[in-house]
Amino acid sequence: MAVQVAEDDDHFLGQAETYGLMGIYGGHFVGQALAAGFATVEEPKFVQSLHCYFLLPGDPGVPIHYAVTRLREGHASDVRNIVAYQKGRPVFQMMASFKLPEEGDEHQPEMPIVRDVESLLEELNTQKSPFNPPPTLAGRTEMVLASDHFMQPAYVAGRAATLKLWMRCNSERALSHRESQIALAFMSDSTLMFNSVIPHGQWVLFDQRSSAAADGRGMNHGELYNREGQLIMTAVQEDHIATITFNRPEQRNAYTPEMAVKLTQYLSDCDKDPDVRAVIITGAGKAFCVGLDMNDVRERGSREDPDAAEGNAAFFEKREANWVKVEPDALPKFGRRNANPFGTG
Repeated sequence: MAVQVAEDDDHFLGQAETYGLMGIYGGHFVGQALAAGFATVEEPKFVQSLHCYFLLPGDPGVPIHYAVTRLREGHASDVRNIVAYQKGRPVFQMMASFKLPEEGDEHQPEMPIVRDVESLLEELNTQKSPFNPPPTLAGRTEMVLASDHFMQPAYVAGRAATLKLWMRCNSERALSHRESQIALAFMSDSTLMFNSVIPHGQWVLFDQRSSAAADGRGMNHGELYNREGQLIMTAVQEDHIATITFNRPEQRNAYTPEMAVKLTQYLSDCDKDPDVRAVIITGAGKAFCVGLDMNDVRERGSREDPDAAEGNAAFFEKREANWVKVEPDALPKFGRRNANPFGTG
């Protein structure tokens, strides 16, 4: 997460990295931007809160240029605006406030009761599919689920949209207070308020929940606790939920080559949109999708039209491309089932 001074004291360069199919993980921008902000703030001030916007997808093959604007210079607090650029375009923006430590009244939520991380680690050694989100790249951090995952293999009606996990930062040396805050920002990838200091190498519990969803947006809240139950950090994240609807209710959304082409296009658009965090695929009317529209296939096959034959061939090509996208891609995709779904032939 280190950055280097560029052409002047308020401009910095950071190295980009690839985090698989998603490109640059959002926390990479957050951690480096915070490091750039710290470089313009005098000790012993620490970050108190930060708010982020992901503007464009990052390019893992291009260095990141961070420009810091000093919005406020105060005795007890400072405010910085940090913008990340690639190829001359802004791809990320963060507003951060910094302050001196101070004492005052304290209150906080109670830490939830979960299994201890040691027993979970023992159990994890026998599992084939450990939990490996982007922050765990190259062993920088460890994350262990202390609850069921958001994305379950089977639908469970009424299941709460919550996630609890233990996590810690791996470092060969003890981290300073500022470095610990950068590490937490990297792991959390959201709007943050810092409440306390995290000891080096300690496991902390992240308790996250989806509190609301409306107007194509989802709102997530979370708290980070140390093992003694002290609140370390509060996180808030707004997610854009894209919805793709099969809209042939009279045919019970039977699948056609034209739908295959449009589905591929829409999924590609969602993958390129940095605001989209999840995609819901559903069907209009009483059915999700009854499968391939065989009447359409027969009609195309009976016509002496090369375009019709090409349309059928394109369908199967696009169909396979879509299944590849839905399964291993980093962007979560869900089917909202109206009724029992069927295959496409």
